[in-house]
Amino acid sequence: MSTLKDLRNIRLEKLNKLKELGVDPYPAKSFKNIDNIKAFEKFDEIQNTEVIAGGRITSIRKHGQLAFIDIEDNSSKISVVVFKNDELNLTKYSTIEVEGKVLQYQNRFEIIADKIILLK
Repeated sequence: MSTLKDLRNIRLEKLNKLKELGVDPYPAKSFKNIDNIKAFEKFDEIQNTEVIAGGRITSIRKHGQLAFIDIEDNSSKISVVVFKNDELNLTKYSTIEVEGKVLQYQNRFEIIADKIILLK
């Protein structure tokens, strides 16, 4: 089992990697244009359109180059599908902003991620 110091060092390594890639690891602004609950309520209007949603990661399930991320904001939870190996090395409880299309798959609403930004 990892110690608190080990976990801290892992996070610091990830932070340095982001900085080396030229990514601001903690941008101050979010351009979120929809609450997660609105993706459900207005699905017919926003289906296959680009949205920017955000929230705290509550779970991450990785399957090779595919990942399913559940994010939760103050309104509800929604799934995000990522089809590539994500350089951000996201962890549970990180706060992110996701840009992508809203789709329905097997009676579940999902955002197919084009872009993910780690927020402060």
